[in-house]
Amino acid sequence: MPQRIRLLQSSDWFCGAPSGARGLGLSPELAAVRRSEIDGVAQRIVSLARQEKVDALLLPGNLWQAAAATPDLLLNLMGCLESLAPTPVLIAPGDAEGRGQGNYYNPRVLDVLGLPDWPPNVTVFRERAWTARTFEALPGVQFFGRALWPGDEGLAELDVKDGQNGVRVALACQPSGGSTALTSLARGVSWLALGGNPQPALIVDGERQAGAVSGSASGRSFAETGPRSVWLVTLEGARVSEVRRVASENRVLHDLVIRLVPGDPDLTGTILTSLESAGVKPLDIVRVTVEVPPTSPLLPPVTFSRLADKASSLVVIPRLEPGPWPEPDPRNVEGRFTADLLVRLRQANEPAARDLLQATLFLGRSALAGRSLSPSFGALE
Repeated sequence: MPQRIRLLQSSDWFCGAPSGARGLGLSPELAAVRRSEIDGVAQRIVSLARQEKVDALLLPGNLWQAAAATPDLLLNLMGCLESLAPTPVLIAPGDAEGRGQGNYYNPRVLDVLGLPDWPPNVTVFRERAWTARTFEALPGVQFFGRALWPGDEGLAELDVKDGQNGVRVALACQPSGGSTALTSLARGVSWLALGGNPQPALIVDGERQAGAVSGSASGRSFAETGPRSVWLVTLEGARVSEVRRVASENRVLHDLVIRLVPGDPDLTGTILTSLESAGVKPLDIVRVTVEVPPTSPLLPPVTFSRLADKASSLVVIPRLEPGPWPEPDPRNVEGRFTADLLVRLRQANEPAARDLLQATLFLGRSALAGRSLSPSFGALE
């Protein structure tokens, strides 16, 4: 009878990192709540691992943000993972935690800071090369892992052609912007657990579910929209028998775009329809971008009281569609303002900067041209 093992995979927690509250348009009170929710991700994952009675917890990197991680944060993280003992926890360090040896994974660094080493049930793959680890409680199962180091642009293929039968599980964090042939990496292993990308994804080799990219367990910005989750994997011998995504937090971030239809008097109703179509729930955080045709500068008002119970935070922003607005006239204030903003917009690379410039261009040009500025775009408190 083949051995049955259950694995829980998660990564990219970024504990201690800024929550992106300003970019999300959160009130100060909700921003404080989100800070505690994001920093509490380790406890939620460990509780889920205990609840699901997994045989090992796989953490392929980016558990904290190097520039923001404090000793207290690290001690809390160690304590959470130690509470899962004797269940093994396996960590493959990523780039966010500090590449190479100068980070909290190095026993010498911990010793200098007067901090304890990682708990006995926690295995940290500190080396650049793939290394293997086995556990008496899991006979016939090999775990392979490696850490990211400076200069890594891809992941070296894992050589598991050692003539041994059994279950092979590999975990690593992908280099930021690097390229890796994921299906090639997955060949020869029963399951490949990868971190380093905010969005979850399955790795499929032919018809075989060969592994997964974890995705972030908490939504910190609108780059991490959609349900936040972990992967629960069941292996029957060396074969994957079940893969499930399990929610890792209750809130969902939504980044919605709607187009203003000329002559539509009920923008609030259009927004409500968009929220319902996206499955927005009261705990969720939402940004709605209204694409405004240049031929319809007059906008109907938004009644935020009708939206108040639909989400915990809702921001509505305008974005001017490209179109036949009059060319800016350098002889007047509106023209000079518009010409300057268009130059800045063409030079902007960051999405947040472009959103801000789009809103500034629309509202500023409308005001200088004497057009209505309604509705009052804002956030729900």
